[in-house]
Amino acid sequence: MGTTADKLNKLQITKDAIKQSIINKGIAVLDTDTFASYPSKIDSISSGSTEYIDLEN
Repeated sequence: MGTTADKLNKLQITKDAIKQSIINKGIAVLDTDTFASYPSKIDSISSGSTEYIDLEN
């Protein structure tokens, strides 16, 4: 990565990709939501399994 503009462009592309991934998991992300709000949105994504599996028995 070279210039500051290149770095800012890469940051925007990465932000957009993270936003789309959050949306793909069923969590709403508005255009007005800040990038700083993304971690809490990611934390709210369910892993899909809440059942404990005992692999030793």
